[in-house]
Amino acid sequence: MSEHSPPFTPDELDIARQTDLPDLFASLGYQVKPKGNYHTLTDMPHIMIKRRSSYYDNYTRAWGDATTFLQAHHNMDFKQAVHYLLEYNGHKHKQSKLTPPRVSPPPQEVKSPAEFILPDVHINHRRVFAYLIKRGISRNVIADFIRNGLLYESADYHNAVFVGVNAKGKAVNAYMRGTYNQNGNGFKGDVPGGDKNNAFRLPTDSVNDTVFCFEGPIDLMAYISLHGEPETNAVAQAYVRP
Repeated sequence: MSEHSPPFTPDELDIARQTDLPDLFASLGYQVKPKGNYHTLTDMPHIMIKRRSSYYDNYTRAWGDATTFLQAHHNMDFKQAVHYLLEYNGHKHKQSKLTPPRVSPPPQEVKSPAEFILPDVHINHRRVFAYLIKRGISRNVIADFIRNGLLYESADYHNAVFVGVNAKGKAVNAYMRGTYNQNGNGFKGDVPGGDKNNAFRLPTDSVNDTVFCFEGPIDLMAYISLHGEPETNAVAQAYVRP
């Protein structure tokens, strides 16, 4: 558009600003996903699409529409953005011969895998003892697992931390269970970056080819509390974030 071209009409501006954002973003190569009563972008979760034609940017704390998004993320000025959106919506500004610039989604940032770091250990394990005893686990069994470095109480949130070790006895995975239940729902989750090939288990016996599998660490400990330590390999499988 030359600087002497007439401005956009109110109808043209309204067409551009009312562009359906989920459809536009999908056409630009973004992955759009519904989330409750709004949509967001897989690679830009700070963008919250409301009422399909407007969005809120949690980074800038500002509302925007299709024109502001193209300006902010695709290097267009306002006139270029409006022209592009008119073309996209099947309309053309008759006074202009400008070809809308070709756009492509920004390159996806490759995230490095999380580093596995166990939570700090609390000065005592009273909450873990209290929580597991209420679940029917023997005090001696709890103490044995703590003594062997397979269980402890975290210093930050007082979670019970169930540790998975590799063949060399090094901690490489961990599962956390909250010792506080709020409204009947306690916290459950993995420590990020853990190696899921090494779960919570008893020391392995390579000669014995029998394995007892339990749904979770507490189930394994409950079995030992009732029947004693099994004369075989035993592993808890639950290392999945709920």
